[in-house]
Amino acid sequence: MRTVDDEGKDGRAPTLPTALRTLLGWAGGVGVFALMILHVLVQPHWRDQGAWELRAKALARLLCACFGMRVTLTGGAGLPEGPTPKGLVLVCNHVNFLDGFLLYGHLPLSFRVLDQAQHFSWPVWGWFSRRLGNISLDQSGGGRTAAALRAADRRLAGGAAILVFPEGHRTRDGSFLDFHRGAFRLAERSGALLQPLVIAGLWEVHRKGGGGIKPGPVELRVLEAWPPEAREGRGAAELRDLVRGAMESDYREARTRLIRSSRGTPGLPEAASSS
Repeated sequence: MRTVDDEGKDGRAPTLPTALRTLLGWAGGVGVFALMILHVLVQPHWRDQGAWELRAKALARLLCACFGMRVTLTGGAGLPEGPTPKGLVLVCNHVNFLDGFLLYGHLPLSFRVLDQAQHFSWPVWGWFSRRLGNISLDQSGGGRTAAALRAADRRLAGGAAILVFPEGHRTRDGSFLDFHRGAFRLAERSGALLQPLVIAGLWEVHRKGGGGIKPGPVELRVLEAWPPEAREGRGAAELRDLVRGAMESDYREARTRLIRSSRGTPGLPEAASSS
């Protein structure tokens, strides 16, 4: 039976409650993003950078709330509390443009993103990402890729954390894409701790290619880390496949459970679609 809150999956336009909720969510999200831009502008003048980052993370969580996310962090106690001797490489599935805000706002650590160079050319967003200290990965040749990886190596050598989305693109149907080897090569050659993360439930809240918002539960899941000794003797390709398998299995279980628990959120796909 079609409910009053369906998103028009049968081709019909969204109902007024859905459209209004989406409009308010986007308006609130854009407003919070404007506050984040102002916060980034004043960063050089902020004496206590730790306090600055805490406020930036609070704004990121507020933006997530505007888009209807009810976020739960699981396994966060296993994250390192401070800089690690050889750095930390975070790998996470890529759902939509909200991933970065969700991770930044809810992970209890500071990190920067190794991101595609084309994103740094986008109006406003490119400037924002550059000011935050994210690293541009230019794969057009001419030594640009090597330069970006050297920059990432220097950050890791200083104990920093770097986030990589190994799929390289956002999901179109809620399932995992193939992983590239770059993040695993980075961890392998730097000796950094490799930390897999999984985002489940976000695709049901907001999907690539659609503007609609459906509030619902989202889990940010911290899986078992891979220290250098656990990776010994494994190449980047083997490690990639092992990590992807563990992440995808965890994602399917969590997504199925979230879908079944969201009986009050009509229009969600059946649990079988997580396979």
